[in-house]
Amino acid sequence: MRIFRKLAQLLDVDLVTNAPADGDSLTYDSASSKWVPGAGGGGGGGAPSDVDYLIGTASGDLSAEIVVGTAPGGELGGTWASPTVDATHSGSSHASVQAAAEATAAAALSTHASDTTGIHGIADTSALETSAGAQSKVDTHSADTTSVHGITDTSALALTANVPSNATFNDHSARHENGGADEISIAGLDGTPTELTNHLNDTSDAHDASAISVLDTAANFTGTDVEAVLAELQDNIDAGGGGSVDPEDMNLIVAMEVFA
Repeated sequence: MRIFRKLAQLLDVDLVTNAPADGDSLTYDSASSKWVPGAGGGGGGGAPSDVDYLIGTASGDLSAEIVVGTAPGGELGGTWASPTVDATHSGSSHASVQAAAEATAAAALSTHASDTTGIHGIADTSALETSAGAQSKVDTHSADTTSVHGITDTSALALTANVPSNATFNDHSARHENGGADEISIAGLDGTPTELTNHLNDTSDAHDASAISVLDTAANFTGTDVEAVLAELQDNIDAGGGGSVDPEDMNLIVAMEVFA
């Protein structure tokens, strides 16, 4: 049994052709079928061909590196190792899909806006006004003081806020209520007026006898006022030769005297 104390003693290790340096490791060289020292563990001083390395800048010690640069590029912004995502994804396939969708939506909106029939159940929208246009017409209508709603001049019309309150109109109203007291209250004619009181208290010349009507349901007289009835009674007395007066006629005379 043979014991090897050094790598150089191994039959498939060649440390002579390529003298090892600090940090080297053994890599297999297929050309010589031996293990030889190499930097970074790569054969012939380079990186293995089946391994990818992402680096910011190119390195002469590597043979299979992928140089990505200091900026990510594409749809990524910023720098390594903290890239950012661009707001506009112009470099990907979904950017074109998004653009197509926006174009379709814009076309549909334009078609909808120009359609004046059958929109939202309205048969004809051609006469509809936009909000701004409608407000403009309202403002014009409000400022128009001539021929508005058939009124030649509306400049003197009062606004709702300037219309007098109901209390103002009540001052000019006559009210009749079944309250048992004075039924009509009007400024200058409150309760029983002075003229009516004086008339009721007048014991003479209150009314002419010819101005007082007589209701004779029994048809005893042809006259229809007190003066005519009194004349007929006097004629009846005279015609009777000064005799007695009929009791009914006497009652009527007394009643008329009291009334007068």
